[in-house]
Amino acid sequence: MTPPTSSTDSYERVVRDFSERLGLDGADTDAVARGGTLEIDGVQLALRLNQSIPEAPMVSIYVDVGLPSLTGESAVLRVLLQQNFHHSASRGLAYCMSPATGHVIGVLHVGLGGLGGQGLESLVNGLVDTTLELRVEGLLRGPSRDEADDEHAPTGTR
Repeated sequence: MTPPTSSTDSYERVVRDFSERLGLDGADTDAVARGGTLEIDGVQLALRLNQSIPEAPMVSIYVDVGLPSLTGESAVLRVLLQQNFHHSASRGLAYCMSPATGHVIGVLHVGLGGLGGQGLESLVNGLVDTTLELRVEGLLRGPSRDEADDEHAPTGTR
C-alpha cells in the first residue's frame, strides 16, 4: 500500500506538470511553486499552496489584472463588484484592490484534490483571457515594465 501524499507533495506535482505544459525549466518551476511571479501574454500571476483548511488544501491563483484606467476608479470598482456578485454563486473568481500598489488583483481558490497540471493550465488560461478582456474594454491597464514587480519573471507560453 502506498503512503498518502502530503498536500505539499500534491501541490508540487501539479505545479511541475503545469510548468512542463508551459515549457518552463526546473528553476522556473521551483520559483513558480514558491509563489514567484509568472507572466503569460503580458499578464502576471502567482500560485500558492493554501492550507487555511488543512483537510481541504487549495491552490490559490493570484492574477494582476492591472491598474484602474485614467477614466476613474469608481467605474472600475462598480464593474468589479458586479463581477464579484456574478462569480459568487460558484465560489469562483473574486476581485480586490491591493492597498500597497493600487492594482486590481483577481483571486481564485481551487481545491487541490483531483486537480492536475492540465486543469490548472485551463484555469490559468481562463484568468489570463478574462484579464485581457477587461484591459481591452479600457477599464484596466496592465502594469508598465517600470511598474512590474519582477522584470525576470518566467514567461509561459500557451
